[in-house]
Amino acid sequence: MKKLIKPLIVLILLLVVWLVVEFTGRDFSRPDPEKTLAVQLDEALIRRIEISRGEEGITLLHSATGDWQVKTDQGIKPAGIEAVASALANLNGINTTDIVSHNPDKQADYRVDDASGTKVRLYGNGDVLLEELVIGKLGGFESQAMAVQQGRIDESRFFTYMRQGSSDRVYKVQGFFAGMLGVDVEQWRDHVLMKFGPSELQQISLVYPEEKIVLEKDVNGSWAMTEPQASAVDSTVVERMAASLSTMRATGFVDSILPAETLGFGQPTVVVGVKLADGTEQKVTVGNELEDNLSYCAKEHDEQVYTLARFRLDQFAKRPADLVKEDVEEAEKEGEE
Repeated sequence: MKKLIKPLIVLILLLVVWLVVEFTGRDFSRPDPEKTLAVQLDEALIRRIEISRGEEGITLLHSATGDWQVKTDQGIKPAGIEAVASALANLNGINTTDIVSHNPDKQADYRVDDASGTKVRLYGNGDVLLEELVIGKLGGFESQAMAVQQGRIDESRFFTYMRQGSSDRVYKVQGFFAGMLGVDVEQWRDHVLMKFGPSELQQISLVYPEEKIVLEKDVNGSWAMTEPQASAVDSTVVERMAASLSTMRATGFVDSILPAETLGFGQPTVVVGVKLADGTEQKVTVGNELEDNLSYCAKEHDEQVYTLARFRLDQFAKRPADLVKEDVEEAEKEGEE
């Protein structure tokens, strides 16, 4: 009889657990949902994102067509789709049970209090609050002290302190969040001047005041100069140009109205154009240079005036001498002799 008591007790305990799971829906092998910080967002349902830190803040608007816009002092401007998508993807990756504090008095230590935290609020239709998070300071430096000295930083060991707006629980969430969810309006504006896959590129044109250069790719994928004269070119140089143009981004924005002669678009420094395999074209006009090695620029079919850094301009503003193969140049010199 005594031999049966122990198995009977175990059986009764298992039966109790089964009854609890069956009638409460709880699975004790999984994290307690009440103690888990998990974010699940459907971008299609989000209509507005508000990010604030102290008195600073930005507002992102999601249109019915799927475009994102950002409110600025100069009105509503296009937002960078990739920046918004990256932020939402990282928020959707949050799933942790690593609680570090329940004490409201400790929130300031982690910078997740109302005064110093970065508040992120996401709203749906009818101003329904879908999610509210307070992002605090970055942690993990202590475990990285030696690695930093040796130049071997392990980014996976950094984390961000965070809490939901309706909760006092502070969590450790792996990753960097404060940087990608900043309150600087320019961080969220659309900086894209050109964007395409380098393999799609078929033609590059550079129009200077005194000459025009055209580079074309043949069916074999080889590049050649067709203007100002037919010539073989250094494919490495052209491929670097293509890579630069495919991700060409503005440095900043000019929202004030300036005289045409100040911008210099009537007599541009250079007009760069690309033609893609599907027949579409993109074009950017670079005007006068201003201070800090910046130039005014504008892309076709866009009223916005941008600024472009000198080093980005130098990446694609090439002359025939920069493009022609060295062996071709040497052969031409020998022919002249």
